[in-house]
Amino acid sequence: ALLARVAVILCVAIPRAAATETWEQRLRRESIKVDGDEVTTMSVEALQAHIARHALDQEPREMSGPWVDDPAANDDDAKRMLDVDDAATRGPAPVPASRCAPPGADQLVKLGWQYNAWKYYPAPIDVATAPVYYGVGVGRDLTFDAALLRTHPNLEAHAFDNTPVATQFVKALGRAGGVPTNWRWHELLLAGRDVRAIEVALPKGRSDSFTPASDDGVYHDLGGKGGQTRRVIGVNERAGGRARRLPARPLWRVMETLRHAYVDVLKVDVEGAEFDVVDAWEAYYGDRGPPACQLLFEWHERFYPDGGQTSGDKSRMASGRALREGAEAALARMGFKKVDCDGSECVYWNCNRCPSLENQ
Repeated sequence: ALLARVAVILCVAIPRAAATETWEQRLRRESIKVDGDEVTTMSVEALQAHIARHALDQEPREMSGPWVDDPAANDDDAKRMLDVDDAATRGPAPVPASRCAPPGADQLVKLGWQYNAWKYYPAPIDVATAPVYYGVGVGRDLTFDAALLRTHPNLEAHAFDNTPVATQFVKALGRAGGVPTNWRWHELLLAGRDVRAIEVALPKGRSDSFTPASDDGVYHDLGGKGGQTRRVIGVNERAGGRARRLPARPLWRVMETLRHAYVDVLKVDVEGAEFDVVDAWEAYYGDRGPPACQLLFEWHERFYPDGGQTSGDKSRMASGRALREGAEAALARMGFKKVDCDGSECVYWNCNRCPSLENQ
């Protein structure tokens, strides 16, 4: 489901209620009140079904997350986070690459609803004084974020997504009492370049995953015969039948505004924009990479099966496989080691930024 998330933005299609749900699930779904006049990007039944997957044990509240830039930031030349003295930040001292030993895949823990669950390594969060989590891409599911906050009550959690689907879902979930009190939502996408907005679209046949807008209106996604990708032309009418230009910022601008020098866990699910995001990270941060320890990443190379144009400074025509290989090579150059992949969702450990695990 770009801070663009970055934010950004998830790929779970909900069947119409009924066929697969039990009578208990149906009663729970139907008991959730939704203002149909405010639901334009999906059916009321689909929204109720997504809400019903969450523990509705919080005080109902009106959700709003307008993004306001740090007025002290220099818009012409933002200070690099790399220039911040490590000793003055709350992040751990860097570990020499020669001593970097990421956790094993068997040490990872999986949280969240079965079709939107993510793996991560809890030990560094448990010992951190003031751990920070960024979830880029909300879509229609907060189950991972909510489970993470229940497991780590001292975690400072920030989520980013301003696509219409995510906005309507978060507001409805808040009214239903499903948003944790210590979960902060920002109506913002994750950009690659240092821009203030990016153009995204919801392709025809897709229910909730806004993706970088295509210049020619052609998109690709799963759904073809035998699980192959299919070619789609045009934008979903529920999204207005057109691409949208939405506020976005690169990671370094976001961290400046939120006054974070270090992020313990960074989850990125930005529906095909991740290739430009990784390029931008390497260009900005260099071989030390962004100041984040664990990177939870979903790859969407399926959106570019035969080559496709991405939205960076230069257009690129390359297959999705080539785009992913290039992006993973860039992550490796920035010190990220792959810990595990579960389908398209992977966990990476930043050898330049993560704490030593020798005593864990």
